[in-house]
Amino acid sequence: MASALPDRERARRLLSQMVHIRRFEEKCAELYGAQKIRGFLHLYIGEEAVAAGAMRALEPDDAIVA
Repeated sequence: MASALPDRERARRLLSQMVHIRRFEEKCAELYGAQKIRGFLHLYIGEEAVAAGAMRALEPDDAIVA
């Protein structure tokens, strides 16, 4: 998928997504530690670029399962 965004704007959006994912993961860890989330929790901290980049490469008809 080719992006019409300038490189700087594309990089800014990817960074924003990575920060958003990191904050979500940190909150999950906090809630898990407070026993608000039960069961098993596998954190994605340090792998945010994988998710942000992969999502950018998907086409509208692609499907993902988490």
